[in-house]
Amino acid sequence: MDSPPETALISGQSAFQTSGAAVALLDAEGTVVAWTQAAQRLVGYSATEVVGRSAAVLLSATDDRAAASAFSGQSNAQGDWVGFAELRHRDGRRIDVCLSVSSLSGQNGLAGWVVSATDKATPSSRAADGSVVDSLHTALHRRLPIGVVIRDTQLRCTWVNDTQGFKDGIPLHQRLGRRLTEAAPGPEGETLEKLEHRVLESGAPAIRVEYRAFLPTKGYREPTMAASVFRLDDAEGRALGVCVVSFDVTDSRQARERLAILGEASKRIGTTLDVMRTGQELADLAVPLLADFATVDLADSIPLGEEPLARLAWGLTHLVESTQLIVSELVTNAIRYGTGTIGLRLIRDKVLTCEVSDTSNSSPRLRHPGTTDENGRGLLLISQLSHRWGTRCTPDGKLIWAEQQLTPS
Repeated sequence: MDSPPETALISGQSAFQTSGAAVALLDAEGTVVAWTQAAQRLVGYSATEVVGRSAAVLLSATDDRAAASAFSGQSNAQGDWVGFAELRHRDGRRIDVCLSVSSLSGQNGLAGWVVSATDKATPSSRAADGSVVDSLHTALHRRLPIGVVIRDTQLRCTWVNDTQGFKDGIPLHQRLGRRLTEAAPGPEGETLEKLEHRVLESGAPAIRVEYRAFLPTKGYREPTMAASVFRLDDAEGRALGVCVVSFDVTDSRQARERLAILGEASKRIGTTLDVMRTGQELADLAVPLLADFATVDLADSIPLGEEPLARLAWGLTHLVESTQLIVSELVTNAIRYGTGTIGLRLIRDKVLTCEVSDTSNSSPRLRHPGTTDENGRGLLLISQLSHRWGTRCTPDGKLIWAEQQLTPS
């Protein structure tokens, strides 16, 4: 049975983010031109035995080797792919692996490939007839968001794929033949180049090191990348350069930052019952963590025992508790998953409408969590408390609304 594409994509990204990833550099015809120590540990072949030979010989089935060779020879074979395959170990046994393949552009128009493999495949991920390449052709040909750069012993860029330039903002003509600090001067480039030099000298890979995009890219966010660096060796086991593989981890970094802000807010805001002190604590947290300046407006106090909605003279005391729950869930969801300024409106018309807006474009999905699940109950609760709810796009992002009937049904 073929592997699900989503599983293959996740495994493909993992293949480049582990210290045991076996990385190899191939030319346009699929011949191995550089090998890594991790690759030798995976399949048992040293650089001397592999470099200069077709990578297809490592596939266990004859038909698969022929198909892979034919594919690598196609002039239009470009892009990034991931899937499951079966390799042949030096001792004769077969190894189930996840393969990640990315096409490269080099100086003078030369093309090449970088391949990573990890011993993570399962029997169910292969085709029913055992064919590896058939399984790859069904699970592959989905773009894998991997940026790849190959550097020589002087740390000058010799190969790069299209994704890398799109992610970090450095155009191809500015990158090829140059060191990173020449193509993108600055502290981020200096730090990553020192890391590449250390890997080149020691041979020990560096895994998942985060850095900011070097130059402005398309979009309003400054991307955060995670790089893994591997040394490449020639047939004599001498260092040829390094392979740098990068992934966009902007979303996960922002999620961690939001959780850190929520944790800091829980410790620093509301330490006393003094309203002036609480307002100052709120401003101290916001600046400079979230804003350059902040103001806190103090509204009229609500007499003890008087409900907010009753104070508005709407006569909706029977909706106070459900409205408070809806507001709490929607605002919390916006803080955790949204971006930018968060807006809240209560509108009384033929129905009572609660609207919460933010500047992100991602829409929430209704889930049905199990009895032991800790997350995913917010929208389920809102759907049960409200008459109707939904999401709509706005010029600045999105808005989530929930309606309650004014009179009990």
